Amino acid sequence: MSTVTLESLGFNMVPQEPSKKYTDQKFILIGASKSGKTKLLSCAGDKAFWFRTEAGHNHVKTVGADIHDLKEFETWKSKLFQAKNAGIFPFDTVVIDTGDRLIDFITEDIIEKAKNKFTKMDINGIGDIPEGQGWYSLKTSINLLLKQFEDLPCAVFLVFHVGTDTLNEDGDSRKSYKKETINIGGKAGIALLAWADTILHIRMGYVGDLQARKLLFRGNKTVEAGSRIKEMPLSIPLT
Repeated sequence: MSTVTLESLGFNMVPQEPSKKYTDQKFILIGASKSGKTKLLSCAGDKAFWFRTEAGHNHVKTVGADIHDLKEFETWKSKLFQAKNAGIFPFDTVVIDTGDRLIDFITEDIIEKAKNKFTKMDINGIGDIPEGQGWYSLKTSINLLLKQFEDLPCAVFLVFHVGTDTLNEDGDSRKSYKKETINIGGKAGIALLAWADTILHIRMGYVGDLQARKLLFRGNKTVEAGSRIKEMPLSIPLT
């Protein structure tokens, strides 16, 4: 009778080495309108494929597709996987600019399906869908989409406008503070932030009369940023 071992049962007892390869990374880039988010990522050139879900790309050269609804997004996502499966995938980066608008597309699709299902109800927003089904569908759809993009052989950037979230310190509502983060709240926002390996944040300010920008790799109590890669700097200036 053969001896049962962990290896014979299919366990791989060799620890998985962490990957610092760029193409294995998942990023979120946060910044205010006209802070230079699109311009920064356009440095990737023709090695990046862009899902252009909003206007504002006419000042940079990008390879990609203009996306007006979820159906168009799914069509181009499918084409990327067809290229991967055919062994002709040429990109090292995929950019979704902006993630805000993509979430809008998903939300609009969920609401439209709910209207067709609950024909006797007045459904104008995702919160109108009974028994929390709307919010559950949104979170599930986002998690599925994020998981799918992990299967592409490239880095993925989700670009978000900055939003402000009010948080309570140690659960005490009397000790509230504001945090600059992605413009998506609730469980959907939590899922997005947890997905990213690195959250970058472009901050703008003034030195005298001159505008100054910096790219944050590490955040703090009031600013969302951070990375699973320990060697990342705190920030770098942007010109």
